[in-house]
Amino acid sequence: ASIAAAGNDGYTSSMMSPACISTTVSVGATDKSDRVAWFSNVAPFLSLFAPGDEITSALPGGDYWALSGTSMAAPHVAGAWVVLKQAAPDANVTTILQALRQTGRPVLDTRLGGTVTAPRANVYEALASLVPLTNPLPGITALSPARVRATGPAIALTITGSGFNAYSVVRWNGVDRPTTVVSTTTIQAAIPPSDLDLAAAGS
Repeated sequence: ASIAAAGNDGYTSSMMSPACISTTVSVGATDKSDRVAWFSNVAPFLSLFAPGDEITSALPGGDYWALSGTSMAAPHVAGAWVVLKQAAPDANVTTILQALRQTGRPVLDTRLGGTVTAPRANVYEALASLVPLTNPLPGITALSPARVRATGPAIALTITGSGFNAYSVVRWNGVDRPTTVVSTTTIQAAIPPSDLDLAAAGS
């Protein structure tokens, strides 16, 4: 696969060479809020988005710096490609690209003049579409806060443990609650006041 950065001119309907070549996997950039980065070129035939805003990257001489550009986004896709190819060595370019596109999160270009929606690569979901993945049972070691007052206000619950992944979700009495996976050892959940009334006491 030839993976190329879309360019940083802020175009909403065209890309730089070689990303504009039909056989190239073209990559635009998203920002920290998972929106199209202000500088990213986009076109209707853009293959994928990937994170490209304020990405900590290696510099000559052994230094590191936070850089922005579609040249920061394209290596994310190249790295994801290697992971998928290693897991499914018989998969061809079309199969891997379809896996990334079909499982990626759709991102709409909401900038002035923007109309394109393209998928932002999600390597874990793409991997799961190509090969069976095991989902380990997580372990919980601590809750913060450990106690809350009944009829209290909403809380942000932090759970520390092990084995968390992108599919981890916190449930209150068996009902999913909005969950943010911070790392393999930490997840956070938003617990509304309705979960803290006297009738909702549970686990």
